[in-house]
Amino acid sequence: MRLERGKVLRIDQTWQFVEAQGRILNPEIPTDGHFGIFEEEIPREGIRVTRSYQLTRWHDGSTHLWVGRRKRVGRGEGSSGLRFDSVS
Repeated sequence: MRLERGKVLRIDQTWQFVEAQGRILNPEIPTDGHFGIFEEEIPREGIRVTRSYQLTRWHDGSTHLWVGRRKRVGRGEGSSGLRFDSVS
């Protein structure tokens, strides 16, 4: 199973959709036209991806700058407060 980027409804009840923002979630479209992530790549705790600038100096004194990404385990499952009917 592959997970694909989608849209969510705004929480202010205007019935408008919000798309993903940022370059981490909006990479260039692959040749097959879909951006998907295999389900097993994302643990139940979620993932946290951060971008940061990386700067280094080469042995000849020149500097090199690029944007690096780091993937870490998320904070854990959230609770929506959903409960099912129960008899006590």
